[in-house]
Amino acid sequence: MQEQIRHMKNAYAQLYEIENTLRLIITSTMETKYGANWYNIISIKLLKRRPHKEFINLNFHELITLFRISPELIKIFPINIIKSFPSIYPIRNKIAHCKYLNDDELLKLNNFHLRFINVLSSMQKVKIDRYSIETFGKH
Repeated sequence: MQEQIRHMKNAYAQLYEIENTLRLIITSTMETKYGANWYNIISIKLLKRRPHKEFINLNFHELITLFRISPELIKIFPINIIKSFPSIYPIRNKIAHCKYLNDDELLKLNNFHLRFINVLSSMQKVKIDRYSIETFGKH
């Protein structure tokens, strides 16, 4: 049981870092472009409706949708990364519902997390440490 707990703590930490880094990138990019009320503006502009919930409450798949529909966000990640986000939806759901990840799922999440961090680290726009985005934007 202790080994399972350790694995799931690590999986949760990786997912947390991915999901919340995406939130920081989205917020920073969109506030720069549209101002503090960016989420309402972008919802009406791109989705043709008012938001149905607050940005902070968006689920992982909803965050990824923003990367697919927003011209400002689509430029941030290589398209192959954006297309690969859905591959971890089932893993994210298992973590969210306290279901144990099997070895293949743990490996898939570990590999995705490593790729995600490597892409962020290699991008000139983003300088990231293990816990927060230090700077974001064009330099």
